[in-house]
Amino acid sequence: SIIAQPQSETVCSGSSVSFSTDAIGTLPLIVQWQEYVFDDPDWAWTDIGGATESTLSFITDESDDGKQYRAVWSNSEGEAISNAVTLTVHPVPQGYLTPAMLSVYEGETYDLVFTSTVGTGPYSLVINGETFQDVVSARTAWDASYLYLSLETAAAPSCALNARYSWFLGVGE
Repeated sequence: SIIAQPQSETVCSGSSVSFSTDAIGTLPLIVQWQEYVFDDPDWAWTDIGGATESTLSFITDESDDGKQYRAVWSNSEGEAISNAVTLTVHPVPQGYLTPAMLSVYEGETYDLVFTSTVGTGPYSLVINGETFQDVVSARTAWDASYLYLSLETAAAPSCALNARYSWFLGVGE
């Protein structure tokens, strides 16, 4: 019988994902992971080649979004099938940052505007090596030698943001 069921996962494209299960019974116990193939004419569960360990791990891509997985345990007494789980894969967001104004002067508060070209928020934002998770929006202020940042965050999981930015920081009198 199955004593540990796999759990559905939500990840970003290019991330590693793992599904785990466990069972007890007469040895030897054999496990085979299966994938529900939606584009198969029979819409059938299909064995995943080489997936015969209690943990199924792989690197995701966007084509994995919505796929379902389950484990089939078997021995001389029969088989037990785990709950089916769903994999949700979000695309890695991309976009660019621009200032809200054409030029910004020392000591002046300014906004950076993020324009998404791929994906949706919330995002993970890295500034000077410091990571801010689940960012929905950001406001920055320049004061002589410091960049101040206030972030609005959300509780949802986020993907790493690949953004490019460019602006001119003018020096006022």
